[in-house]
Amino acid sequence: DLDARMQKNLQSCYMRQMRWVPAIQFQWEMKNGIWVDYEEDENDILIAAKLRSLPSAAYEARGFKYSVDLGTMRQENLSVKTAGFRRVRILGADVESDPPVLGERSASIGGRRRSQECNESSTFFDRRPSE
Repeated sequence: DLDARMQKNLQSCYMRQMRWVPAIQFQWEMKNGIWVDYEEDENDILIAAKLRSLPSAAYEARGFKYSVDLGTMRQENLSVKTAGFRRVRILGADVESDPPVLGERSASIGGRRRSQECNESSTFFDRRPSE
């Protein structure tokens, strides 16, 4: 179930929550030219703004306020005006197009489609904390 981010083993009916790995990763450039990934929360804000065709996105991190101009792909530290701008880039999927629509897919194991049904009494959930 992609909407609920749950995965079911079709043989054992064991269910666990799937981790989401973004297909799009924003990065900012350090002064020494090394590119650094944005943290997950910041990356999610930037992805949402880009997919909505917004001109910019703002977020707070480590006690500072930042603004990212998605047209010029530059980040500005709004808390420290003397900091200047940092370049920003995007790695991953083509973000100019609409996000993909996830359709129903059938699972296969060993090249064979599995149609085993699981009843409620045989289903249990993995409750381990996400990593």
